[in-house]
Amino acid sequence: MFDRGEEYSVTDIVCLAGANPRSVQHWAVSGILMPKPETNRAGTGNRRVFAADEAILACVLQPLAERQTPVGEMQRIALLIRDHLLTRGVARRALLNKMILGTTQAWFVAFPEQDDPAAKIVEEGGEAGFEEIFRHMKKKPVALVIDLTAAFNGFHIEKTTKKP
Repeated sequence: MFDRGEEYSVTDIVCLAGANPRSVQHWAVSGILMPKPETNRAGTGNRRVFAADEAILACVLQPLAERQTPVGEMQRIALLIRDHLLTRGVARRALLNKMILGTTQAWFVAFPEQDDPAAKIVEEGGEAGFEEIFRHMKKKPVALVIDLTAAFNGFHIEKTTKKP
């Protein structure tokens, strides 16, 4: 099971998410990622350290960075991910662990310019499929879909190669 107590450096997040080191630093400075308070802006020579949830968030945001998504939109999506994936209780944590282990397929769907629903997690074989989700788009022309299982591939690789 995924350990929420683990801590990750910028280098760790770069490896897990496949992100550019400058991007991770930029995300921290712009508030997209939240370093542990005692390590944020601690001065030259002090490394930023991130909680496991922030590493998860970086993995989900990396595909957006590859598509040059503006910082403001990434901040909005980061809030949605925290709300819909990282703070929804035991059942959502169990789903998150399955995605990290690669045993279930799931997608994060965000609806720009829409408040209700602003985002959904769609699990393969779950009660709400894509057709049902998109029925609620309220005639908006765009939805953002991120393959969460693919985004967490770095965690799966880390878990299988990490020495005990």
